Amino acid sequence: MATGQVGIQTIPGYMTRGIVVNGHGQRFINEDVYPGLVGIEALYRQGMDVWVVLDEEAFEDVPEAERWGLQPPHVAETVAELEKGMGLPEGAAVGGDGAAVFTLGGLATDDEGRVRDRDGGPIAGPYAAGRASSGLHGGGYISGTSLGPGTCFGRRAGCAAAGAQQ
Repeated sequence: MATGQVGIQTIPGYMTRGIVVNGHGQRFINEDVYPGLVGIEALYRQGMDVWVVLDEEAFEDVPEAERWGLQPPHVAETVAELEKGMGLPEGAAVGGDGAAVFTLGGLATDDEGRVRDRDGGPIAGPYAAGRASSGLHGGGYISGTSLGPGTCFGRRAGCAAAGAQQ
C-alpha cells in the first residue's frame, strides 16, 4: 500500500498578500496557515481547483528572488477578464496566481529501500527513499521532517543497491 502527504506548491508570500479561492471563487481557508494544510484542503476537499488571487501591488511586494521564477498563469486588466480567464463564475475574482500541490511519500518500500509490489514483496531493481517512498508523517507534514528519514533510508537504499553491508 502506498502512502502520501500533500503540500502546496506556491509562493507563501503570495498567499499571505492575496486570497486563496476554489473554482467557484470562494475563499475556503485562512491564507496564513501552514502551506501543507492548504495543500491538503486543495487536494481532498477542493478537487485541486484552487487559485491564489492577488493584485499587481501584492505581486510586486514579494521580492523577485523569492518568486522562484514563477509567473502568474492569468493576468488581466479587469476583474471580468480575470474571471473569464480563470473559468470562475462572474463576480468571483480579484486577481490571480495558480496553485498546485506536491506529494510527499508514495511508493511502499522495505527498510532497505526496495520498492514493494502489491503483495508486499520486493521488486527487483527499483529503490526509493525520502519523499519518493512511504513516509513517516501520518496525516500532515511539517517542514524538515523528511530530512531524517530521507538521509537514513537513503543511505540504506544506496548501500543495498550497491550490495554493501550497512
